[in-house]
Amino acid sequence: MFAIQDEIAQAIATALRVKLSAKPSAYKPALPAYEALLRGRYHRQKFTPEAHARARECFEQAIALDPNYAAPHAELGLNYLLLAPNAVRTLTEVAPFVRAEAQRALELDPSEGNSHFLLGAVAAAHDYDWSAAAGHFAKAMNAISVSAEARWAYAVHYLRALGFRREAVEQMQRAVEQDPLNVTWRAILAHLLSTSEMYDRALEEMRKALEFDEGHWLPNFILAETYLALGNLPEAAAAAEKAYRAYPRHSMTWGIFAAVLARLGEKDRAAALVREAGESPNPIWGRVLYHLCCSEIDQAAGWYERMIQQREPFAIIFASDSVLKPLRTSRHWPKLARLMNLPELSHTLQQ
Repeated sequence: MFAIQDEIAQAIATALRVKLSAKPSAYKPALPAYEALLRGRYHRQKFTPEAHARARECFEQAIALDPNYAAPHAELGLNYLLLAPNAVRTLTEVAPFVRAEAQRALELDPSEGNSHFLLGAVAAAHDYDWSAAAGHFAKAMNAISVSAEARWAYAVHYLRALGFRREAVEQMQRAVEQDPLNVTWRAILAHLLSTSEMYDRALEEMRKALEFDEGHWLPNFILAETYLALGNLPEAAAAAEKAYRAYPRHSMTWGIFAAVLARLGEKDRAAALVREAGESPNPIWGRVLYHLCCSEIDQAAGWYERMIQQREPFAIIFASDSVLKPLRTSRHWPKLARLMNLPELSHTLQQ
């Protein structure tokens, strides 16, 4: 707890330095609109369908209360963007809304930096336009004040996708420093560490995340993924089951749970989970993960291509992960990489 308190104190000091060094905003929002925006942020960070719905209501309320306030538009755009990885709506469905809200925020305030990372994420994950993504992320990261959300998007949608593992970890670490109580940011940092095979650091970050919320599905999923990579099947099974019980409709939770069960020899139970999920998993990544963990590379490749066709963001987010190595070294990868306009990753992958 003392260590966590120190991190919180450091984060507050960092935030104050940023505020003191930044130029004052030219626009002062109405207080009720600002309060609505803060409520929206609070709900959104829970990363559940219900929380996203409540967050959207708050951001729309903020816009209604102060139509000239740019920030709620950017926040609403981020809320739309997060619907895809959280198995609520597809990226193809929400991309037009993300773009529209980001553009509206820029119209109201050209200095609204968060709008650029939204456009960068869509350019990368939906358009596979890496040049456009680079331009938008450059503007976002060169802003006077860079948000934790911008660092997250830059880390997972661009740096990680292109194989720059160290840089992605560094950006996510800074996101955690800016918002140390955010369980999701810590979990994503742990994931980046784990899939870069930095397991000790990953386990430490997951321990901190679970201290804040031991029932949250995401850190339990990543804990299961890490223990599976380490060959600790009993611990992996316990964490995977917790993740599955917390969010059973998300394919990543039943995918990892089924994979661990299969490794433990409980193949009938694993197959039953996969059958129950059906042939339209949401997101598709859970099905890919299951086949990868079961060394079924041809099946994993087929589902991965479906991910690309449906513009699922996990197609690029996990492109350089260690768990994908069997697919990246298979005969299927050149075609899959071309579909995403990905450059050759072998020369950029870093440990």
